Amino acid sequence: MSLFSSFIIAQSTLLVGAKANAKVENAVMVRLSEHTDVPNYVKFNKDKEIPFTQIQNWMAQFSNSKQSLEMQLLKVETDFLGHQHYRYQQLINGVPVQLGTYIVHVKNGLVYAVNGNFYSNTNVASSVQLTENNALGEALNHVNAELYKWQIKKEEDHLKFEQEDPNATYYPEGELVYINYKAKADGQLVLAYRFNIYSEQPHGRKEVYVSANSGNIVWEENKFYVEIITNSNI
Repeated sequence: MSLFSSFIIAQSTLLVGAKANAKVENAVMVRLSEHTDVPNYVKFNKDKEIPFTQIQNWMAQFSNSKQSLEMQLLKVETDFLGHQHYRYQQLINGVPVQLGTYIVHVKNGLVYAVNGNFYSNTNVASSVQLTENNALGEALNHVNAELYKWQIKKEEDHLKFEQEDPNATYYPEGELVYINYKAKADGQLVLAYRFNIYSEQPHGRKEVYVSANSGNIVWEENKFYVEIITNSNI
């Protein structure tokens, strides 16, 4: 197979050379996914990079809706070469997309590469039928713990002391986000409440996503396992 061709890697298509340039102007390499028209990766031809100030206009070409792709800057990092790396969160109607992040790589004010996952189809439900309190009830029914951390006074007192905040609490507060069904990249985007739930019996921590319309559980992530791995000295 010639280097200047296309091939499939894990449900993604990699284009190089002329085929990359035909798909994205001035690109020498482009990686595409089936679930979005926004490239997962673009490397620009040297001396044909785009100005960083034009990045949002450049991203707009991949939108499948009348509105442009919303981007919220999360952080900027500078590496040992002096290159800047801008990490963005995708928003839809001002609501974060849980799996929608994109990194813009910049040198001397010019974008030489981008990578990440943004969704081109932003024509999704924006109405909310379920209250946060009712959604929390669905989340707690799903977790079904015998005892939660916010029900234990010494745990609440310790959290307030540790964070030096008299209002700190383990009691879950819902945040509206868009999350793919079962957290699969090609799954349907669902508007959901995200709750961070700490249980004591059994001991654990889960992020639970509840549809803001149907009340169904869209996804859950076991954060307690992540904490064990993060805090391990092994």
